[in-house]
Amino acid sequence: QKEFARSGEDDLRTALVDLLAARVGEDGRNLRTLALNEAIVSAPKLTEKQRRAIAWVFYLRYARQIGVGTPDAYYLILEREIAALGVDVPTGQADYQHIEYVGAGSLSIGRKSFGACIMAGVEGLFTKGFTEADIDSTLLGELRSSSFVIPAVRDPSRLQLQLLADEDLEKRVTGVGLASRISDLKNVIALGRLSESEVSDEVVARVPGAAPLRDAWDDDQTGLKAMTLTSVGLAL
Repeated sequence: QKEFARSGEDDLRTALVDLLAARVGEDGRNLRTLALNEAIVSAPKLTEKQRRAIAWVFYLRYARQIGVGTPDAYYLILEREIAALGVDVPTGQADYQHIEYVGAGSLSIGRKSFGACIMAGVEGLFTKGFTEADIDSTLLGELRSSSFVIPAVRDPSRLQLQLLADEDLEKRVTGVGLASRISDLKNVIALGRLSESEVSDEVVARVPGAAPLRDAWDDDQTGLKAMTLTSVGLAL
């Protein structure tokens, strides 16, 4: 109550109430309870824009869309999330250093572009597919007999693997009896794949409201593309 009264920010009130409710629901002393305790203390030390930046880092780096079958469906979800979260994030490096200072995030050496984050976990939506002539005929026959190839989502005259996320490849090929072909299939999923910059440009074209977020994310003067979240940041 005191922290909300000091800030007057409605989103902070909501965040603190949600964090407190989550903490009350935890029994015992474990990593989750410790992270929630620290998140309750840390949230008031962050501005609304800084908390929004943490939300977008979580959404783009840690969350994954499940069961999205087409690019159109994906962009409808993204448009909804942008409307809910907003895209007014900090554009100065100092804000991200402050997020690191309060223990919610860490500025790492590894950087991940906006386009790469958009594709992660839904790579199957961002391919133009391949033709029958692009791969070995024997492999194509095996894919068809295993029902592991479908018309490309962006061009039904072409083909693509029936696979939404690259990270699921090993599990899926084992399930359909193609484990011995995994190295070949890693090359197949790269066929027709849109580049990170192409994905980034398409996002802005399809969801214009994403432009400020994309620009801030890929601007090296901010810390968005280099930020990872701690257990406290994940709790927030």
